[in-house]
Amino acid sequence: MDERKIKVLMAVIHSYISSPMAVGSRTLSKEYDLGVSSATIRNEMSDLEDLGYLIKPHTSSGRIPSDKAFRFYVNELLSQVDLSLGQEKKERTLPLDLVQGTEEFYEGVAKNLADLTKSMVYIVTPKKRDTSIHLLDLLLIEERLALVIVVGNQGVVERTLLPLEEPMTEEDLSYIADRLRKALIGLDFEQISNLKLKLSPDMVPYQDFILKVIETLAHAVYKVDEIDIYESGLINLLNYEEFQDIQIAQEIMSYMSEKDNVLKIISQIPKGEDLHILIGSENPDKILRTSSILATDYQAGDQSSGRIALIGPVRMDYRYLVRTLIDFSKELSWILGG
Repeated sequence: MDERKIKVLMAVIHSYISSPMAVGSRTLSKEYDLGVSSATIRNEMSDLEDLGYLIKPHTSSGRIPSDKAFRFYVNELLSQVDLSLGQEKKERTLPLDLVQGTEEFYEGVAKNLADLTKSMVYIVTPKKRDTSIHLLDLLLIEERLALVIVVGNQGVVERTLLPLEEPMTEEDLSYIADRLRKALIGLDFEQISNLKLKLSPDMVPYQDFILKVIETLAHAVYKVDEIDIYESGLINLLNYEEFQDIQIAQEIMSYMSEKDNVLKIISQIPKGEDLHILIGSENPDKILRTSSILATDYQAGDQSSGRIALIGPVRMDYRYLVRTLIDFSKELSWILGG
């Protein structure tokens, strides 16, 4: 493609990113310094349509970029951006006041990125690698409801609510927790299911509750081998004209609410790349072909990595979002020690 066609195509794309309206040659002539007449621009646009880069909607005399055009634009953009470099800024955007790696931390991370990008965001955590119990606590929520908190040796936190058959006090739970910590801290999760505790006489009255706590800990062995997915910003999609059709919005909301669908999308993106972008029709699922997905990995320690994905309209501001996503992933890796 010659330089003039590239300039015209880039102008159409920039105009369409700003406003999802079909673009005409007169608009380009007025708003962009292309150095040629409106008639020449019109001829170039006709050629670009023949080449598959522009589409002429039935209801308009103007044209809109095709997925092929956006792929060309993104490839040009990526050739100019050094993905290894982060922004030179001191301001931190992530929730440093929260315990890293906890549910609240990742929820905060997802919300921050969704607010920054005005996109839908998914944070996929690294596969949990905890093998033993590092901390155990029991808290009284209500007279007949207790909270079991267990922290693994790599920092994974699991919380479970347990109903109490008989009322207990905070002192009761504190006493039980102290005795259980002495028996269980440092024990491998895989040993819990076969554990047989010999209760002292003063612990016998709490036998049923203690068995429930042990069952809860035994179940944690399955959770520490999972990944978690945190989502934020679905409402952001509804601010784009492409998603304001009620049926389209409902279909996307229903589809994206299923964890398996999210995992399928993210697993199709190769690991080890600095950045991967799927544009419109490149998405294997039909429901996502009005969307683009940007994804990159982040590090959480020496061996484990997670993934961040943004979802927005095909006409998203790739220049801003690419830079923001890369910077954000590097900041997250820094916080998590990656």
